[in-house]
Formats: sequence, structure tokens, C-alpha cells
Amino acid sequence: MVRRGQLRVYLGGAPGVGKTFRMLDEGTRRSARGTDVMVAFVETHGREHTAERLGELPVIPRKKIAYRGTEFEEMDLDAVLARHPQVAVVDELAHTNIPGTGYAKRWHAIEVLLEAGIDVISTGGLPLSIALPAAPGSSAPVSASTAELIGGSGT
Repeated sequence: MVRRGQLRVYLGGAPGVGKTFRMLDEGTRRSARGTDVMVAFVETHGREHTAERLGELPVIPRKKIAYRGTEFEEMDLDAVLARHPQVAVVDELAHTNIPGTGYAKRWHAIEVLLEAGIDVISTGGLPLSIALPAAPGSSAPVSASTAELIGGSGT
């Protein structure tokens, strides 16, 4: 029986408060301690200081999906599962995927990673905590043990 992965979600009240920054810092700390950490998907929103936080963390290339004449990039779930890191860093838990990914929301794909025994570090806005009374795949409410509320300047 495979051990179910653990989910940690960094919550923030607004864009730019440092959720992704903190998530990447945690990934870097775990990697420095010898944990196998891979970045499955991070959205820097063009912020240089956030892109710099990727540092030496290995990144799984994004999957390119054509939709209505435009090419989009999404998390490549199959590549993450094939690589099977101990920890996957996956930004924007509540993201709506482009049709063709196999999952309507990114948290659906995160649930697959957790079921495969991969720990996941992710991010979400406060509306996510209101919209999801339970952590994906769990009947337990989101709590301080599964989510960290952060604030600040994003630096």
C-alpha cells in the first residue's frame, strides 16, 4: 500500500503577498536537506524576484496544449508521476485547467499526486479556503496543519 502524500498550502489574502515566494523557499529548504523536490508548476507572473527563487530547483517542463487556436501551458501530470519526486511544488491549487488536460481544476491533478505518495506544496488565495471546506481528497477541514496563512510585501 502506498503512503498517501501530504499537502501543504500557503494561503494569502491577495495576489503578490508572497505565497509563491514562500512555497519556493520551502521547496529550496527541503531540497537543501536532501529531499527530492521537483517544481511541477510555478507561475511567476513576470515577477523577477519570484523567478529568482526557483534557484537550483529542478523544473519539470510544462505540457503544451492547443485550445481554440492558442497554445497554453499546463502542468504535465504524467511527467511528474513518471519522475515521482518525494515533493512536488505546484502553484495555484484552484487554477482552472484548459480542456484537454484530463482534469478541470489543478487540485484534481494534485489529488492524483497525493494518491501516488508524492507530497505537494501549493498555494491558494483566501477565497479558496472559503470555497473548499475540506482539503482535496479529505473530509478534514483546512487547518493550520495543512495551510499557512501568510501576508507581507511579497519579498
